[in-house]
Amino acid sequence: MGRWKELSEGERALKLVEANVRQGVKALRENAVVIEGMRERGVVVHGLVHDVGTGLLRELEIEEGKEEGEMRVEAFNTS
Repeated sequence: MGRWKELSEGERALKLVEANVRQGVKALRENAVVIEGMRERGVVVHGLVHDVGTGLLRELEIEEGKEEGEMRVEAFNTS
């Protein structure tokens, strides 16, 4: 918690936005329809943050290891 106190209000807000985007990507990657699309059609899930001030999108680096991906497919595949 101490690190959060060192950040400005804007920096804390950005960290929360990034955490929310990462969680959203994780949730999408656990969706059976998305898993099927990833496996059969090469669908790729990206996590982006929109900077309202500049209008720019910034893609977050959200890596998923091969083993983690295989475990996800096995655990969440409902087809």
